[in-house]
Amino acid sequence: MTFHEFPLSDLAFRAKVEGRRVRVDGLTAGFAGGVVSGHAEVDDLGGNAWLGFDGNLVGAQLGETIRIMEEFSARRAGLSPPPQSRFQQRIAAGRLHLDLSAEGPLRDTHAFLGMGNLQITGAELGEINLLGILSTLLRPTLLNHSTLQLDTARANFSVEGSQIVFSEVRLNGPRAAIDANGRYRLDTKTVDFMTRVHPFE
Repeated sequence: MTFHEFPLSDLAFRAKVEGRRVRVDGLTAGFAGGVVSGHAEVDDLGGNAWLGFDGNLVGAQLGETIRIMEEFSARRAGLSPPPQSRFQQRIAAGRLHLDLSAEGPLRDTHAFLGMGNLQITGAELGEINLLGILSTLLRPTLLNHSTLQLDTARANFSVEGSQIVFSEVRLNGPRAAIDANGRYRLDTKTVDFMTRVHPFE
């Protein structure tokens, strides 16, 4: 099924309606091979629908998650979805775990405020383009790509309207680690990050 064109499966929930307020509890649904659970409340008092929710996503396939989100964003913008990139194919086997609490106007997802954290496991993250030209400079040295293997990521973030602010990002692998912080803009799909590399951790 879809909800506002967003794909879900095996949806179940309890709802209580009080006038223009709707409370949804015990919500579970399938998404990208994982399970979403949580609760939400929509308040339409005054004619301005307001949504607040707490939810978590467990075990979603990372590649499928990215594909669904790109297709959803493209449909809302009246555009054709972009083709799957080599990076998406490489990380497709990874699993995503996400916790998110946020609230904002129901009809404007770029005006929400909230907090969350995420974890990615089992993905080939070694070629994430966070290092810029440093990646090119390191390849002929002992710090080549095979050394900078990264397969796990954790992050804490806040949702601040049209941007997601990452206060802490940590990418780990058997012989390397990257610490980072920065922000991602939802409207322009641009990033601004500062990273610190630990090549022999």
